[in-house]
Amino acid sequence: MQTIDTLQIDSMQVAMWQQDGRFDYNRELVGGSETLMQWLFRVVREWLNKTLGTVVDDNTVLWILLCVGVVVIAVIGWFIWRKRPKLFASSGRGGMLDYELEEDTIYGMDFDELVKESLAREDYRQTVRLVYLQTLKALSDAACISWQPSKTPMQYVAEVGSADFAELSRQFMRVRYGNFSASKELTDRMISLQKAVTDWIQTQGKGGEGA
Repeated sequence: MQTIDTLQIDSMQVAMWQQDGRFDYNRELVGGSETLMQWLFRVVREWLNKTLGTVVDDNTVLWILLCVGVVVIAVIGWFIWRKRPKLFASSGRGGMLDYELEEDTIYGMDFDELVKESLAREDYRQTVRLVYLQTLKALSDAACISWQPSKTPMQYVAEVGSADFAELSRQFMRVRYGNFSASKELTDRMISLQKAVTDWIQTQGKGGEGA
């Protein structure tokens, strides 16, 4: 007796399965040879297609990735600048950092009152800055230095022959530009150095005689 083969292939059903991505097993096998960039493009493109409900080409994906990369680099650079500003400062001769006193002025400020207020709220970083600027004003008034907004602390140190002022300037730069924390002990040291510089000014005579 001859056996009749009743198994028949439904061509229509097979075609539907071939069009259905859930049954595209070859894609899973080929995916292993996909590069990281190709994978990133595919993931972003599929996400955009689903989110926007439209087809996005590779050029659009490329520009989006470039823009995102620029933003990420800018944000990272900003955070680094905020945490380590000295990394973006140029170094002068002899390894000393060449900083400008940007936005600092010695005129039109009641330093005694400002220092008193900053000490009261325990803002030692601001106190260090104010003490240094107040010292510059005393040196300028005594004609021991020629104060200019564009000058650096090391330029003033070169003008003033005082070891106490040199240390005062170094401590100021460490706190203001070197991201070092200012403590009460350091603030007291700055005030002590300021008094020593003030006494040194008195020995130079009025108008900077002997300076």
